[in-house]
Amino acid sequence: MPADSSPEALVARLQAGDVQGFNAHRPSGKVDLYAADLSGIQAEEADLSGANLENADLSGAVLSDAMLARTDLSGTDCTGARLDGIMALKSRWRGAYLGEADLSSADLTGADLQDVEAPGLVAVGVSLTGARLHGADLTGARLAEATLDEARLNGAALVDADLSGSSLVEASLLEADLTRARLVGADLSRARLSSAKLAGADLGDARLRDADLTGADLRGARLAGTDLRRADLTDAILEGVDLSSADLTDALLDPEVAATIGRKPSVVTLPDTLWADDPIFAVNHDRIAMLWENEEEGARRLRVVVGPLRGKRPTRATGLPIPVDLTLARTMIPYRDGFVVMALVERPAGATATLCPIDRTGSPGVARTLRLPYTPSVRPVLQEVDGALCIFGVSREGPGLHVHKVTDEGLEALHVSRMTTARGFVSARHPVVLSKGGVLVELTPSGPGRPASAPAGFPGRSPCACGVDGGIALAWAPRGQPGLFFTVTRPGQPAEADRLLPEALAGTIDLEGDGDGAWLAWTQEPLTPGAPASAWVARMPGGTPRQVPTDEDEDIAEIRFCAGRAGKNGDPCVAISPGDGTWRVAVLGRTGPKLRWSTTRS
Repeated sequence: MPADSSPEALVARLQAGDVQGFNAHRPSGKVDLYAADLSGIQAEEADLSGANLENADLSGAVLSDAMLARTDLSGTDCTGARLDGIMALKSRWRGAYLGEADLSSADLTGADLQDVEAPGLVAVGVSLTGARLHGADLTGARLAEATLDEARLNGAALVDADLSGSSLVEASLLEADLTRARLVGADLSRARLSSAKLAGADLGDARLRDADLTGADLRGARLAGTDLRRADLTDAILEGVDLSSADLTDALLDPEVAATIGRKPSVVTLPDTLWADDPIFAVNHDRIAMLWENEEEGARRLRVVVGPLRGKRPTRATGLPIPVDLTLARTMIPYRDGFVVMALVERPAGATATLCPIDRTGSPGVARTLRLPYTPSVRPVLQEVDGALCIFGVSREGPGLHVHKVTDEGLEALHVSRMTTARGFVSARHPVVLSKGGVLVELTPSGPGRPASAPAGFPGRSPCACGVDGGIALAWAPRGQPGLFFTVTRPGQPAEADRLLPEALAGTIDLEGDGDGAWLAWTQEPLTPGAPASAWVARMPGGTPRQVPTDEDEDIAEIRFCAGRAGKNGDPCVAISPGDGTWRVAVLGRTGPKLRWSTTRS
């Protein structure tokens, strides 16, 4: 037996079964065993860590309990090899063949197994945490009790595989084929299974809480006792699936699918006096909608109530199938003859926009979940443009500006551009971007408009902005001082602001565009000690301030514009609150603000 540590000598020791001699003579650095013939070797507990075994023949080899950390096994032939108990952290197996091999109880944490072929693999109890298995062929593999947390199996073939009792928490299985796979008792919490094939799979007693199953094919799958709480099943194919014993609490289902399993939108009876924290209002001609989070039985639910603008508030509200604790932001606008709610929801695959149409009676239509192709840095703005829904966003990456149109096929990009100086939208309802240096642009479906300069002192306190004909309207209050400023800044022109309320302190402020000007709404602290705060509106520039009527001595803490317009004249509407959770809505008609709706039935 050669005594040196040359590759030839090391291969000879392995072929002779001299594991002790191999371990003693191998160099401490990288061992080059490229394309070595190691078929049928008996090398239990061999130290092959860091070795280059690319394209080696390990068919029939016995390497039980061997050390293979950071070893390169790309392209190896491991047919029928015994690899049980190996320690192979961050090893590389790209393109390797592992048909009928045994990897039971092996540790391949962080390993790269992309495009491996492993039909009939036995890997009971294997650890593949964080492993990369994109495109791997694991047809018929036995992976019971395996750990695949955060593993990436996009496009992998797991047809007829046994994954019973395995853990795939936060694993990515996009477009993976799990047809007839056995996943009984498996934990797929927060897993990404969008467009995965799960037809005929057995998911009995499996945990898929918060899982992304959008567009997944679940035809004929067994879901007895399956935990699908807060899972997203939008556009999933559920033909022949019995969901009667599955837990679908807060799961996102298409309404027509929910109807087939007897699940209807939840309806709650409202008290005569309704308190709503941070509601959103929208008006569509003669109808008004309010969206808010409602506390029910220790949990928060997203509720919507729709009724006539002139009349008493309805007695019942409808629940929306959107998990509140995963909702990053929400908005609502009038759309067609009803309304549409958009919720920005945090999902395992990233932020999604869930769009839920609401008809004139308050009943939700078919909800859609759309994957945003960017990570929003601020709440996106939803608007109707020429009859189409458009989502305006500022991405964290870049950062950049994004405009997408909602189509039957999904999101169509209308504009994407880089804007490294973007700080975000000034207001929640209008896509006016404030960038570093006080530059403002209105984001439109065709891209950002011409830049305009913000005047000195902006953004100050409680800033708001909206687009107007030929410019951008701005309003804000100075920090720590009385007064309220308004201006329309236009490209290429110096920005000068008008100061309102030279002595009074402004509270909340809001703007709504109106031709070449804007409606301004604000709350105003009293000049007389002990007097109540009041709510005011004015059509700017130059309009006369008008007070919103309230009860005597009622202290108004908040005012905000409702999305949309009322009546044939398209009058704007404002919602006001004394800060106790009750709200009233006023229409800004030609003769001044008139209260038309209240959260209190009286």
